[in-house]
Amino acid sequence: MALTVDEKGILATASGDSVNAGTRRALRQISQQRWLAPRNRYRVSAIKKIETDYKAGTLNSRQLTDYVAVSTPLHCCDGWAYLGRAIGCHLHGDPDSARHLAYYAELRATMGILASQGVAILDRSHFIINSDGKAILLKHGSTHQVAWEVLEAWAELNPAADFLGEVLVPGGQPLNQWVMAMPKGGSWQPIAKDWLLKLGLDLEFLTSDRQARNESSYRPTRLNRRISLTSEEAAKAAREIWGLLEPSPSLSFNEIDRYLLRLTLETAFRATEGSSPSQNRRRFAEIVNSVVEANIVGADKPLWTQFLERKIKPADPEIIDLIRLSRRNIVSKLADRQIRSPNHHLSVMARALLLLRLASGSTRRMFDNVGIKFDDLSFWWHPYGTERGLWQVPPAAEHIADGWASMREDLDDIDEWLDSVTAGTYHELLSKMPSLLTSLTNLEMVGLWSLAS
Repeated sequence: MALTVDEKGILATASGDSVNAGTRRALRQISQQRWLAPRNRYRVSAIKKIETDYKAGTLNSRQLTDYVAVSTPLHCCDGWAYLGRAIGCHLHGDPDSARHLAYYAELRATMGILASQGVAILDRSHFIINSDGKAILLKHGSTHQVAWEVLEAWAELNPAADFLGEVLVPGGQPLNQWVMAMPKGGSWQPIAKDWLLKLGLDLEFLTSDRQARNESSYRPTRLNRRISLTSEEAAKAAREIWGLLEPSPSLSFNEIDRYLLRLTLETAFRATEGSSPSQNRRRFAEIVNSVVEANIVGADKPLWTQFLERKIKPADPEIIDLIRLSRRNIVSKLADRQIRSPNHHLSVMARALLLLRLASGSTRRMFDNVGIKFDDLSFWWHPYGTERGLWQVPPAAEHIADGWASMREDLDDIDEWLDSVTAGTYHELLSKMPSLLTSLTNLEMVGLWSLAS
């Protein structure tokens, strides 16, 4: 069920600037090694107090805004943790638990993105923060229903287009700059409005993810025989996820961003030229040369051109294709709603990956807007990383991404195993590479380095 016209009107008044104001106020508390002031009413038992205050007409908009602001990085990192645990279940041949956890990664990423834009997805009552800093009721309903309705409606708004165009930075340049460098002056706004939907992040997909999560969470999972992924397929998928997350020296997400750029330019080309890149290769090559010339400096230009024209790495990683897994394979229309595709949990994980990429971008942009340095938050991330087993001694903020070097060894081990195995088993995969269940499930590290760089 989509938002009503009136609810969409309220949503359009949500203000990311008001949330930034709350984050600026948090700077004073951060200097005292805490997120919120001790007197903030919503610091403890937030949901219960917000519901009580709203019913009594005493909701404190300023304190709620501060709560929403600091929830953004916390939702983001919690979402990365859920996706990491989903990878662990996936490598254990347990798609149902992986689906359950990946769904919550989707949800927490969405809550973080919307919080940064002035939308508080809470429990039964959900609010927007308007440009005056006032909290306005948006809608009543369950978190699991309202979050997806709001995400789809928000994706159609101009602020969403600005957000998407700024937080994805292939080659260090905002995505909207790449599109606007197209010779016909490609307009970013109409492309951005369909961007999330074209990638499969629409209400039908996300509602289906919720329904499938219900099956995994509440129903007997082996009542009927299923087709499962082989251990080789499972290892390849986990390796692809981490490969897309490989950081460059200056960019946290350059690898995944460049694949998303390629899909975006192809979409923009179809919209402006009326044909696909494969139908008009010469014209597409001209456009690629133009946008690369405008956005890339130095010796890497030929590599970018070849990549965008699909002359190198022509196929998208399967995990990106799975974001758009065909609807007929998601949930069958049979009464028992058996999940048909052995890839379905990977499709949920893929959508979570994309949403988390956006959540990290929104948090990083918020930090930059108000002048928060990652070192300012050491009171949070030092013990967080220690408790999650990421390190014995917290590293300097600029060295968090150095952990990728040890990840590279595990990924190389997976590659070697995939090259040598003919009919492997999950037992063989995990017994030969036991460190996988430590390293490949620690996606908290990605959440942290995305905020530190």
